Amino acid sequence: MSGGNFDYKDMELINEIIPKLDNEKDKELIKLVELVGNILHAYDWWKCGDTNEEEYKKEYKQNIDNIRWLLK
Repeated sequence: MSGGNFDYKDMELINEIIPKLDNEKDKELIKLVELVGNILHAYDWWKCGDTNEEEYKKEYKQNIDNIRWLLK
């Protein structure tokens, strides 16, 4: 794979930013960043043709539902 539309920048959220956060103090922020990263990654795969729109929408809905739950 070529790195998609984002040149793997979507994965930097998870692989580079999260390790710099304080795991004890920033648990909710870490989870939120992971969920947003999942959405961006699913979007990138869809736009690059690695998955279809239905798969993207499924991932999007699942992650948005988890974000809503997290923010309660």
